[in-house]
Amino acid sequence: MSSIAVLGEERNILGFRPFGVDVY
Repeated sequence: MSSIAVLGEERNILGFRPFGVDVY
């Protein structure tokens, strides 16, 4: 899950979340 969290954070910084990750 750590990898997913990292990916989500990076996506959020870019300004878009294609994965819709909401696991912080």
